[in-house]
Amino acid sequence: MESYNRPAFIELDPVSIPHRYSKKEDIEISEFLAATIAWGNRRMISRNADRMMALLDDSPLDFIYFLKALRNIYKTKGGLESIFNEQKTGEPLKPAVLNLYMLFFELPHIKRTERYV
Repeated sequence: MESYNRPAFIELDPVSIPHRYSKKEDIEISEFLAATIAWGNRRMISRNADRMMALLDDSPLDFIYFLKALRNIYKTKGGLESIFNEQKTGEPLKPAVLNLYMLFFELPHIKRTERYV
């Protein structure tokens, strides 16, 4: 048991992933995502979980909102293509992009997620 209950073990283990966050939601989401790829040796799992968190810009909760926003667009508007087809007039796409932006953020969201769109 002593070999597991020490900082050096945690640094090389997937359990280190949620330890980098302070927000409860980021801790839970990163734990869950790391667990979904937990097969093989622990160094490989840790490396892959690190890459996954980097792809999520080390803000797992923010990306959950993105998936909800996309789901909402597909449920209410039929998808991204339909948003652009509504504005198909031969004019610049600026009105369609603005419409997409407005639809994307019509759900309650974390303000900082706006920088990604």
